[in-house]
Amino acid sequence: MMLFVATKPVAFSTAAKLDISLKTRDIGSKDSGYWDEKAPSKMSWTASSDALMCDDLTGTGNSTIADLYTAMEARTPVALVFATKTGTSPDYTASAVAGKTKFSGSGYITSLSLSAPDNDSATYSISFEGTGALVMA
Repeated sequence: MMLFVATKPVAFSTAAKLDISLKTRDIGSKDSGYWDEKAPSKMSWTASSDALMCDDLTGTGNSTIADLYTAMEARTPVALVFATKTGTSPDYTASAVAGKTKFSGSGYITSLSLSAPDNDSATYSISFEGTGALVMA
């Protein structure tokens, strides 16, 4: 599975993660005795990816660091899809095949971290915080 920003895969991803959470609220009373009682409240989600850096992605259809930074700086939500990939490298697309799990929603880029260790591959990490519903298709 891969993380896509709009229709572009996060370039050269080495890991992708989607976290979905359900918050609860306390509904305990004196009748609850020694045990907490909870009820469901709001749901939230986050997504992240670790990837290898590549500055020359011309014509590959991948999300570049420049694309991601521009979206973060604009402070506007981006369309996100967490899905099985189809196609061939590096021009992957999100699978639209029936029966394949696919999550989509909008989120803000909350963190973009670049790393360039000595004598090793340059990498980056990106984190998103969802706004609104995450839809599973």
